[in-house]
Amino acid sequence: MASLDMAEDTIQGQEGSFETRVRLVSPKHSEPIKMKTTQTGITFQSTTSNAIVLEINFTDLVGIKCVKILETGLDEFEFGGLSVISYPEAYSYFRGSYRVRTETLVKTVASEEESSYTDEKKILVKWRIELLRRVHSYLLSSLEYFDVDRSVEVVDPLKNRKLLVVLNPVSGKGVCAKIYEEEVLPIFEDAEIQVDVVETKYRGHARDLAKNYDLSAIQGIVCVGGDGTVHEVINGLMGRADWRSAIKMPICPIPCGSGNALAKTALKEAGEEYYIANSVLSAVYGAYIPFDIAMAQSETETLYFFMSFSWGIIADSDIESERFRFLGEARFTLAGLKCTLINKVYQGTLHYIPFREYQVQSVCEPIGLESFREIEESVRKKPMMGVICPQPQQQQLDTTNEIEETPNANLLEPFDHQLSENWVKLDSLFTMFYPTLIPYLTRSMKIAPDHAMGGGYISLVMGVGHKSRIGILTAIRSWEKERHAPDVDIIKVEAFRFVPHGREGVFTVDGEMYPVQSFQAQVLKQLG
Repeated sequence: MASLDMAEDTIQGQEGSFETRVRLVSPKHSEPIKMKTTQTGITFQSTTSNAIVLEINFTDLVGIKCVKILETGLDEFEFGGLSVISYPEAYSYFRGSYRVRTETLVKTVASEEESSYTDEKKILVKWRIELLRRVHSYLLSSLEYFDVDRSVEVVDPLKNRKLLVVLNPVSGKGVCAKIYEEEVLPIFEDAEIQVDVVETKYRGHARDLAKNYDLSAIQGIVCVGGDGTVHEVINGLMGRADWRSAIKMPICPIPCGSGNALAKTALKEAGEEYYIANSVLSAVYGAYIPFDIAMAQSETETLYFFMSFSWGIIADSDIESERFRFLGEARFTLAGLKCTLINKVYQGTLHYIPFREYQVQSVCEPIGLESFREIEESVRKKPMMGVICPQPQQQQLDTTNEIEETPNANLLEPFDHQLSENWVKLDSLFTMFYPTLIPYLTRSMKIAPDHAMGGGYISLVMGVGHKSRIGILTAIRSWEKERHAPDVDIIKVEAFRFVPHGREGVFTVDGEMYPVQSFQAQVLKQLG
């Protein structure tokens, strides 16, 4: 019987690396192989020629398991092995970029001698721990490119993990359950992540679930659906008595809806291609970045949004597209063309507090109003108090009382109160009014190209005045190319109030419909 000590001597720890001799079972290789870690992954190298036989990047690695391998031949016998599961990127002309599941099986050199499976398993468990530790260390070091003020955290892969999966079966084309079973669950199983899957049964179910679920039992929430599912989850978390800690729960959107703007933004922020496997892998790796949400108040309720508020042609198109839900994202194009032909405008009064680094990105001249450039100059001359424009490190929340029913949005006033001179007023016709916290409108339209996720401000994207149909179509085309749209204004603000003149049209908040009424909101910097 091979001694355990002799087998363990093959493990080396020079400069944080890990190295040992193994046999490759799949893909099969005849000679012993040197398995070692590098700064970015695991390599399998020939012991005779030193040629690289196989490489696995840490960013593709999902799970490492100790397994029993059955080998057949003249005799049939079992031995211990290590299963390394990865999802490397692949490309085809028809599918584009995608990830393919790959399993690499290795066995110990000692397994060729008279070693017991128990002895082999002790070696394999140690290998698994050593490899996973290096994956964790790599993920931590690879996140150094993020801004210093963003507290990025990485889940330790050695710890048992459990996720709450909120599955919306009617989101998008209504195939979320199928996508989850075929594309999401297998990756979680490979990563040995436990899941509690709850399928939503009614509108508001995700909100109720997030509000009442025992969050101490999980390490994250996975939303298999669209942006509306995430909207409900965030409002459920903010409706809890422990909202201040609850909203810190990581949320991973799996893009199964029609727009999927948050999933697109998150993947773009991470430098990854947009497809479902990459979203799932972000939950597996457990790396997340705080993002902004906004506290919004209407005449009748308080709610929260992570994406956008909308009125005008974008909101009209969103609601009109519901009848074409079976078309997926194409429904927005069809509904947008119809609303462009109608080309309705709405009258309203906007009040806003400019962001401390506010700059006008484009200028238009609404009839009978001073230009935005003149407004900007007048704002710069006014003294801005610290309570209105706090420093970047300060939180816009009153933390003197740890028990609060809601966050204290200190910039917002009751609707019947007179606003201070720090608020800029704009009374005009609007073709569209779209305050947003993320740069993407849908996965294929970037409506606020320069918006920084987690930047502590809201981008007011506005079509002020009556825009021509050609102008609207030009704006849409610009967003598809991820460029600034001509004749569309973007203003960075910390808070806004919008008072519609009448009740025409609809409001949408994160794609969910609300009645038209006075509405105001304030960004809560990196609360999520």
